[in-house]
Amino acid sequence: VDKATDIPSSEPVYPATQGLTSRQLRKLVQTALPAAPDLPEWQDAAWLKKQNWLGWRVALDALHAPTGELDLTPDAPVRQRLAYD
Repeated sequence: VDKATDIPSSEPVYPATQGLTSRQLRKLVQTALPAAPDLPEWQDAAWLKKQNWLGWRVALDALHAPTGELDLTPDAPVRQRLAYD
C-alpha cells in the first residue's frame, strides 16, 4: 500500500523532552485536539476580519496542521491570533 500520501508536506516540530520524542508529542497533540472545546467566539467579528484571523478553534487546529512553510512563521495569521488571545 502506497503511504506517500499520508506524509504531510509540512508538520510542526515540538520541542523534545527527555523520553518523549517530537513524533510522540505530535501524536499526543493530534489525540488531544478533538477534545479542545468549541467555545463561542469572544473577539469582535469586524476585528477578526480586519486582522485576517480565523476563529479560535479553527486557528488552534490550523496551528497544529500547517500546510506549508509560511504557516510556520511567527507572522502566520493563526499564530498571531492565538498569541493575541
